[in-house]
Amino acid sequence: MGDPTVEVLEENRDALFKWQKDKPWKSFPKLEEAIEHLTKAILLNPTSAIMYATRGRVYIKMKKPNAAIWDANSAHYC
Repeated sequence: MGDPTVEVLEENRDALFKWQKDKPWKSFPKLEEAIEHLTKAILLNPTSAIMYATRGRVYIKMKKPNAAIWDANSAHYC
């Protein structure tokens, strides 16, 4: 997904933490919206294992096991 060699700026990390606090993925009425927002969060901080794992959980709820496995592997290598 994201480039793991990218240096994560403090402002991006702060934005990610604010996003996690303000918009938990469970608050989205459609799982597709949660995926979109989690993907944006991953782009802000491609080294966040928690974001990959969370998106993987949403993929499981969407019955997309291959995408969930990919995110689980990405979380493992962060």
